[in-house]
Amino acid sequence: MRGQATRVSAPDGREWSILVRAWRWPRWRPVRYEPLADPDDDTLGWSAGLVLVPLAALVARGVVPAVRLALALPATAGRSLVGWRWVEARADDAEELAWRTPRRHASAVLDQVARQLALGHEPAPYNTIRE
Repeated sequence: MRGQATRVSAPDGREWSILVRAWRWPRWRPVRYEPLADPDDDTLGWSAGLVLVPLAALVARGVVPAVRLALALPATAGRSLVGWRWVEARADDAEELAWRTPRRHASAVLDQVARQLALGHEPAPYNTIRE
């Protein structure tokens, strides 16, 4: 199963590369940051706002996603060890689709995705979880 891959051409002219992986890094998911304070409210004062707003943005954009990634790594490693596989489809225009499936279904899912992409459909393979 290791290294199983295929390429297909969609009717719209895009080339898709589809492959099965035993490991997939968790995604970096930044938190959407919106300041809690009203910009017209001067309760904190402008000098405190100069320090607190960038600090909150740093925590939301850097620290929180890093903690999420660190917590997701053991779960991803465990899934890989107990038999999950990831089927990824990447287009030449950088669009990427991915599904998680049990190891025993990985080659069938790869075939389903290749066939559906070649027909120009949005892939919806059986026995998968969309990533």
